[in-house]
Amino acid sequence: MKKTVKVSLAGMAFSLEEDAYQTLNLYLDAIRAKLGAGKETDEILHDIEERTSELFSEMLKGSDTVNIEMVNSVMETLGKPEDIAGDTNEANSNATFESTSVGSTKRLYRDSENAVIAGVCSGLGAYFNVDPIVFRIIFIALFFATGLGLILYVVLWIAAPRALTSKQKLEMRGEPINLENIEKNIKKEYEAVKANLNSKQSKETVDKSISFFSKFFLAIIKVIGVFVKVIGIIIAIFLIIIGSLALVAVIGSVFFGGMALSVISERFGDISITELLTSTFDLGSIAWVSIPVFLIIAIPLVGLIFLGIRIIFNFQFRNALFSSTAALVWVGSIVVLAVTLFLQARSFTIREKVVETITISVPEGCKTLTVEALTKGDSTFTGPNKPINVDDYILGVSKTQYSIYGKPSITIGKATGDNYELVIEKKSRGATEASAIQSAMNLNYSYTLTDSVLKFNPYFSLEDGEKWRVQELQITLNVPVGKRIYIAKNLEEILSNNQEVCLCWPDELIGKTWVMRKERMVEY
Repeated sequence: MKKTVKVSLAGMAFSLEEDAYQTLNLYLDAIRAKLGAGKETDEILHDIEERTSELFSEMLKGSDTVNIEMVNSVMETLGKPEDIAGDTNEANSNATFESTSVGSTKRLYRDSENAVIAGVCSGLGAYFNVDPIVFRIIFIALFFATGLGLILYVVLWIAAPRALTSKQKLEMRGEPINLENIEKNIKKEYEAVKANLNSKQSKETVDKSISFFSKFFLAIIKVIGVFVKVIGIIIAIFLIIIGSLALVAVIGSVFFGGMALSVISERFGDISITELLTSTFDLGSIAWVSIPVFLIIAIPLVGLIFLGIRIIFNFQFRNALFSSTAALVWVGSIVVLAVTLFLQARSFTIREKVVETITISVPEGCKTLTVEALTKGDSTFTGPNKPINVDDYILGVSKTQYSIYGKPSITIGKATGDNYELVIEKKSRGATEASAIQSAMNLNYSYTLTDSVLKFNPYFSLEDGEKWRVQELQITLNVPVGKRIYIAKNLEEILSNNQEVCLCWPDELIGKTWVMRKERMVEY
C-alpha cells in the first residue's frame, strides 16, 4: 500500500499518494519559479490551486486518494509552466510537462468591470460574444414597449452571479482555464490597477496646480455625487415600500379575498377572489389559477424589495441556485396559467340559443297593456343580495353561497295576430352544442301578469352552481295593431336601445302610452 500525504488546496483537503504529491509539488514549484516574486504571484497560485482542487474533486468519484494519473491529467489540463509569460521555447527548460488545451464550460455571469448598472448586458455580451450595446438596446426597447425589459433585467440581476475570480471571468468568456489564461487575466487586472494608481497620482498632481475655481467646481461635483446617492437610497426605500404593500395586497387578495377586497369597498366584504374565479372556471381546484397568478406577481415584487435592500445596504448576493430556482418557478407559473386558461377557453367556443313564444292573455275588451318592472316589494321578485357589478353581470352574495345574475334586454315589436306575445330568447356558450343549449336552458327568469299589468323581473339568474358562459336574455314584447301599451318609468333600465318599431330611446318611451299602427308604433 502506497504512503499518502494530506494537503490543502484552496481550502480543500486531499489525500495524495507520495509520488503524486511529489509530482504536484514539483509542478507548483516550477510555476512559482517561473512567476518570480511579483505582487500578483500569490493570487495566480491561489487560482491555480483552486482550479486544481476542482479538477481533483471531479475525478474523485468513489475514490479517496489522488494518484499519479490524476495529477498528470491535471497538469495536462492546466498546461506547462513554460506557457506562462508566453515562453514557448521548450529547449530552454528542463521540465517535461505536456500541454493540452481543454475548454472550460461557458457560464453566464454579470460583468461588473464593464457595467453600466449591474453588468447584466456586459455579461450577456461576453457569453454570446456580442457587443453589450445590442442587449442594452433590446432591454430599453422592451421596457418602453411592454415594460417587460425591467422585469427581465431584475430577474437576470438576481439570477446571474457577478464574475469576481479569474476562473469565473474565464468561464464567462468561455476561455480554457489553464496556466496561460489565468496568468494573463490576473496580470491584466494588475495592469488595470496600476493604470488607475497612475491616473490617481496624475490627478493629485493636477489638483495641486489647478486654481481655486477648479477646486470649487470639483467640490460641487462631489456634492452632486452625494445627492445622487441620497436619491438612490430614496428610490430604494420607495421600491421596498411599494413592493411590500403590493405583496401584502396580492397575498390578501388571493388567500384572504373577502378581507382584502373589503379594504377597497364595503360591498366586497362578503366575497373572496376564489368565489369570483369559481363562478367562471370549471376546475377541480381553483389553485390551478390562484397560485400561478400569485407567483407571477409575487416573485417580481420580492425581486424589487430585494433590490431596494441591496441598494441601501450595498451587499452582494451570490446564491445562483436560489435565483435560478425563482426564475424557473416564475416562468413555470406563466406556462401553467397559460395552459389552464387555454383549456378553459374551450367552454366559450360554441354559442347556442333557446327560443320560447308565449301568448299574453288580457281581459276581454282591454286595449292597453301596462308594462312595469318588478320591485323588491313584490313577492315574486328575485334579485341579488349585496350586488357586485362585473361588466353587464352581477355577482349576488348571500350568507351561504353566491349566485350569478344578469339584466335582460326588452324590445317592443309588432304582433302578426290579435294577441300580445312574449318571445323569450336565451343565449349561452359552451364547449359543445349540447352544453351550450343546456346552459341556456338553465337560465332562470320570471315575470307576472295580473289583469292587464305585465311585470318583468329586472334580473335573470343562473341555476346554483352554473358557471358564467356569457349568458344573455332577449325579450320581445309584440303588440297587436290597434292595441295600446303603457311603459312605466321603472322599466327604463332594462329596455333595449334598439327599438326599431318606434325609433325611440328608452328614456323617450317611459311614462307614456303608445299605440301600434301598421307602419310603426306612435305615442297615443
